Amino acid sequence: MQSPEEVKRKLSGAESLKSIVRTMKVLAAVNVRQYEKMSAAVDSYNEIVEMGFRVFLGADEKKHDLVQEKGNSAFIILGSDMGMCGRFNDQIASHALEAIGGKGDNAVMAVGDKVSGKLEDAGIKPEETIIYPAVLSAGIVPLLREIILIIDRWRETRNINSITVFYNKPADSLSYSAASKMILPMEPGYLEELRKREWKSNSIPIYKEDSVKLFSSLVKNYIYVSLYRAFVESLVSENTARLVSMQAAEKHTAERIEELTLEYNMERQDAITSEILDIIAGAEAVEGK
Repeated sequence: MQSPEEVKRKLSGAESLKSIVRTMKVLAAVNVRQYEKMSAAVDSYNEIVEMGFRVFLGADEKKHDLVQEKGNSAFIILGSDMGMCGRFNDQIASHALEAIGGKGDNAVMAVGDKVSGKLEDAGIKPEETIIYPAVLSAGIVPLLREIILIIDRWRETRNINSITVFYNKPADSLSYSAASKMILPMEPGYLEELRKREWKSNSIPIYKEDSVKLFSSLVKNYIYVSLYRAFVESLVSENTARLVSMQAAEKHTAERIEELTLEYNMERQDAITSEILDIIAGAEAVEGK
């Protein structure tokens, strides 16, 4: 049997834990909202890039096919090194492993040491592992630049013609699912759909820049937007997973506090009853004299 003081000490610890869990829950909710706004903002950027493609394709009837000669594939897996996000890394690692299959001279890049370790344990050692910063105080742009530099190097030295990114994507307000997107070559029909898309003004603008340079610039921006969107959606999913974990922890902590409070009251009542009985016994002993 525990003393009331010992139960009270455990109760105090549980209440402190509840305060920490509540703070982490609020932070996760704020981060989810922040990254959802970033995800919405990238739509405007993507619209500008697609308008660029529309102008380019409208002025040049030559068919620009991004499906180049056969080459190797590159796979980018977005994980997280942060804690309290459940099976976030397991889920995306399993999805990527199933798709990659370990065949061919593929280049694999892992973003996050934890997901890199899971891939390596399964027999696929990433050629590049980008360590996740403890705090994204500088935003995700520095990470994206590092990823794009590696992609450029791979395309020059490894004959990479196909790039696929794997990431966790929000499914609804409190869940996420593993997803993948082939960035290059572009999905069949995408450029044709852009070519046929209605232009909002009377005529499509013309350009004077070298067509090869312009097309290359548009493709680089397309890659950047695609990676940015995947990264932001991965961050929304990660913080959603953390929010769900904190909600479960908050519930368990509240239940534990209720149990300890009941136990403390019972122990305290027992102690008071015992003291009263001692006083009565002492009084009776005195009267007996």
